[in-house]
Amino acid sequence: MKIATACCVGLLIASSFAAAQQLALPSNPLCGGRSVTAFADWPQFQFDPCHTGYNPNEFILGSSNVAKLVLAWQYPGGFWPSVLANGILYVGSYDHALYAFNATTGTLVWKYQISLRGYATPVVANGVVHFGSEKDRYAVSATDGTLLWKYTAGSAVYDPATVVDGVVYFGAGDGVYALNAATGAFVWKFAGFRMSPPAVVNGVVYSAGGYDGSVYALNANTGAQLWMSEGYSSNVPVVANGIVYLGSSDYNTGVVALRAATGTFLWQFKTVSEVFNSPAVAYGIVYLASSDSHLYALNAQTGELLWAYYHDPFSGPSPMVANGVVYAVSYDGLQAVDAFAGQLLWMNEEVYASPVVTNGWLYIGGDASHLPGS
Repeated sequence: MKIATACCVGLLIASSFAAAQQLALPSNPLCGGRSVTAFADWPQFQFDPCHTGYNPNEFILGSSNVAKLVLAWQYPGGFWPSVLANGILYVGSYDHALYAFNATTGTLVWKYQISLRGYATPVVANGVVHFGSEKDRYAVSATDGTLLWKYTAGSAVYDPATVVDGVVYFGAGDGVYALNAATGAFVWKFAGFRMSPPAVVNGVVYSAGGYDGSVYALNANTGAQLWMSEGYSSNVPVVANGIVYLGSSDYNTGVVALRAATGTFLWQFKTVSEVFNSPAVAYGIVYLASSDSHLYALNAQTGELLWAYYHDPFSGPSPMVANGVVYAVSYDGLQAVDAFAGQLLWMNEEVYASPVVTNGWLYIGGDASHLPGS
C-alpha cells in the first residue's frame, strides 16, 4: 500500500490497523519496572524516565506490517517530536505553541500559545503536560490546556524534562533543577554548566554537562552528587538494567557504557564520526545511530557489534524501538529496520523527525524546514 508523500507538511499519523484498546500493561522492565502511566501510551521523551526509547507494550505494528503503513491524518505546520497519553497527542510547534490533538482523528483539542518557542518533547504525567521555553517551565492541564503554574529558571532550559514520583527534573544552562510537579515549587538545584535533560531511575538522576560533557549521578531527593565520570562529551544519558549508555558528539568516541551505581567504565564502541543523539536499548541490544552513516546494533553487556546497517548519515533524533523494529532518521528520512537482522523494512523520504509508535499507530512531527516552498 503506497505511503502518502506529503507527510512533512505537518504532523503525520500513519496506520493501516485499528487502534488498540488502551489496557493496563506492564511498564518497561529495563527502567526498573516503573512508568508514569499504566496505559499503552508514550508519555515522555524516549518513552520512559530512563530514555530507553523502547515501547515494550506495542504488539500491533511490527516487522511484518510496517511496510503497509498509510496516511491517516495530518495537520499543517512544523512540529517537534510528540508524546501520547490517554488518546491525546501533545506536541510543541515552531509557531511558539503547544498543541493537543485527538490521536485517532487529528482533531485539534486545544492549543496553548506562548511568546517564545517551546523546545523539544513535552512530558505528560498525572493529567498535567510539562514543557519548557527559553528560561521558563510550564505546566498546563492535559484536558484543556489551562495554565497551572510557571517557573523561571536562572538560565536557558533544556527540554525534555523527566517526571518521576511527583517531581519534575530538567537540565538548564546553570544546572539540574527539581520542582514539585503539582505546584512548581522549587525542590533543589545542582549547579553545573549546560546540563542535559536527565534520566531518572531508582532514586538517581543522571545528567551530562560541564565543559567536557561529563556525566553526573545525583540523589533524586536532595540533588547531592553521588559520582561523576569525566570527559565523554555525552548527550542525554540512557539507563537500562543498571548501565548508563552515553552517545558522544566527539569524533571516534561513539558510545560508552558505565555502571549506573558507581560510574565505573564498562565498555566503549568507537565510531568514525560523531553521535548527535542518544542510543535506544531493547532486547539486550543497544541501537546507535551515527553520523558515520551507520545504524549499529551492539550487545548491551559487552558492546560487541551484532550488525551495522549502512545508509546516509544518521545525525537526527534518537532512534526508538517497538515490536521488533528500530526507527531511525537519516538524511534520507525515516527508516524502519528489523531490530534483529538489520534489514530495511520501510522508509519514508519526507519525514525527518523521531516517531512515536503505540497502539498500532505511528506519529511523526514534521520539520518546518522541509515544508514545500520553504
